Amino acid sequence: MNYGKIVALPIGAFLIITAPIACNTTGSTIPTIDTSEAKTTLQTVQTLQTIPTVTQSVTQTNLPSKETQHIGVPTVVNTTPKANEWSGSGDHIIKIFFSEPMDENATAAAFSVKSATNDQLNTTITWGENAQMMVVTFSKEFALNIQYTVTITQQARSAVGVNMKEDFIYWFFGPFEC
Repeated sequence: MNYGKIVALPIGAFLIITAPIACNTTGSTIPTIDTSEAKTTLQTVQTLQTIPTVTQSVTQTNLPSKETQHIGVPTVVNTTPKANEWSGSGDHIIKIFFSEPMDENATAAAFSVKSATNDQLNTTITWGENAQMMVVTFSKEFALNIQYTVTITQQARSAVGVNMKEDFIYWFFGPFEC
């Protein structure tokens, strides 16, 4: 009876060696290969073709429902100016970066800012980076040496309707002047 043995070769080829197998007469169960009658055959495997990449545009209308997809809880991942830092001279913009695209209206409604002197603060909110960056523009520069407290409540939610788990509160200071 003839058996084959596959030997690893470079990609796309394999070698088959066929030879009779003989059992030795001493009762060993380990077969031996008689290589005196071995025949080798080199066969080449056809190269696989490259599979084309398919790209589909994802829009709000073809996203899976909240129940069937893994959804992250939105969090604030960065701010400018940073927490507990002084803003630069002439600054009048803050940026808040989220981990998820946000529901712009709900998140803007959950936003508030207050100065330590309770000044009237007029702001305009715009969005960038696929609704993951909220840009708050103040009508005037930040006051010198004044602390500003920014709050985003749990009412802020992602574009797919997941609310923040807890309020986000941080403060920064207007430009420093001695």
